Amino acid sequence: MSKKIKTYYHATSIDNYISILTHGLLPKFGEIYCSDNENTALKWICFTRMWAEKIVVIPFTQNVNKMQVGSDHSPIMAQILGVKNEGASFTCNERISPAQFVFDKINIYKNPFFNEDSRKLLHKK
Repeated sequence: MSKKIKTYYHATSIDNYISILTHGLLPKFGEIYCSDNENTALKWICFTRMWAEKIVVIPFTQNVNKMQVGSDHSPIMAQILGVKNEGASFTCNERISPAQFVFDKINIYKNPFFNEDSRKLLHKK
């Protein structure tokens, strides 16, 4: 089995940042979602998380044999967001430890799709 290591990018709301730094990336619904391109990961999460004012992109290294091509991103959405469809989505079904993070390349961005009304709806009780 090959031990080829590659960098992947996981994007999420800044609200999850401290937990991720503490516990690593944990599979949600059985998988961790990521991309092999930082900009692609950022565009997907910004569009789907309009309630998140700030987004953090966490690069991590992983053996390519532990990654699967994701099926959660449709080709039409790839066109709308202006990202390549091949490689736009990868998944991993095991925890990514903080030791795998590329800390000096973690970036925080303002979400250009942020919408205060979406935030209010999310936090409405």
